[in-house]
Amino acid sequence: YYEDVLIHLRKYKVTLRSYLDIAMPDYDTCFPKEDIYNPLSIEILKKYPHPDLIIKTKEESMIKYLKSKTKHNRGFIIKHVSKIREWANEVYSGCDKDSVIVDKIKSLIIHIEEIDNEANEILENIINEAKDESLYVQLLSIPGIGENIAARLVAEIGNISRFDSVNKFTSYA
Repeated sequence: YYEDVLIHLRKYKVTLRSYLDIAMPDYDTCFPKEDIYNPLSIEILKKYPHPDLIIKTKEESMIKYLKSKTKHNRGFIIKHVSKIREWANEVYSGCDKDSVIVDKIKSLIIHIEEIDNEANEILENIINEAKDESLYVQLLSIPGIGENIAARLVAEIGNISRFDSVNKFTSYA
């Protein structure tokens, strides 16, 4: 079920990217590593999903809004708001600010957040259940394997004693 939720999450993110390519081309260049899913970017997209909305909003209003919605300090927000406003003044959107695409951007972001929260809750449950298994502790001792992977491996493998030999386990894997 967790994997299924992740598949849907990826699909919605791809859809969001395609809508952003129309309404807000090159928006991702405003953020380090083109990470549009960081909290600052998400709050901007929820409130200002079109360049015209950014341009028409006073800089100080954007700063205050983002300060109230994120944990970033004022200096960090000012730097990014300045960069985003510069981008908004230079970009040409492929749709009007009243377009259905802009509305879909808002609703997709909310849906992505809901699915992401569901995925995190499921993973937390998987980890909590896996902690009771000795295999979980053994897997954590392997460099590069953290709680997420260890718990998912325990869930996938099940009771490891059901395998009579290493060869049978290897075949299963």
